[in-house]
Amino acid sequence: MRKIKFRGMRVDNVDWVFGNLIYDSDDRYTYIIPHKPIWEFGKITNIIEVIIETVGQFTGLQDKNGIDVYEGDIVKLPKEEGGIKEVKFLDGTFDYGCGVHSFRYKSNEAIIIGNIHEGK
Repeated sequence: MRKIKFRGMRVDNVDWVFGNLIYDSDDRYTYIIPHKPIWEFGKITNIIEVIIETVGQFTGLQDKNGIDVYEGDIVKLPKEEGGIKEVKFLDGTFDYGCGVHSFRYKSNEAIIIGNIHEGK
C-alpha cells in the first residue's frame, strides 16, 4: 500500500512541512499535521497552517536519486522523453504529459530539479 502524504509551505515562514492534510469546514484555512503529532491536554498542538496553493500530494514514487516525487515538482527527463515537465494530477492519476501511464514507468528516469512554488 502506498503512503498518502502531503506537503505545503508554511504561512509564517514558507518552509515546507510534510504530513496529513486538513481543510477547515469552509476551506478558508489549510493545515498539515506532521506524521508524528504532539498531543497536549487531548489536542494535537503541532498543526501547521499552510498556503493552500502550495499543497501537493505524494505520488507514491521516487525519482532517480530516491527523492519522493510530489504534485507540483519539476522533473527532468531524458530528452527523448520530453525534457523538463511538471508533475500534475490529471484524470485520476499523476502524470507529466508523456503519454498514458508513462509516469509510473518513467519515474526512475526522472530527476527532480525544483517545483512550481519556489520558481526553481
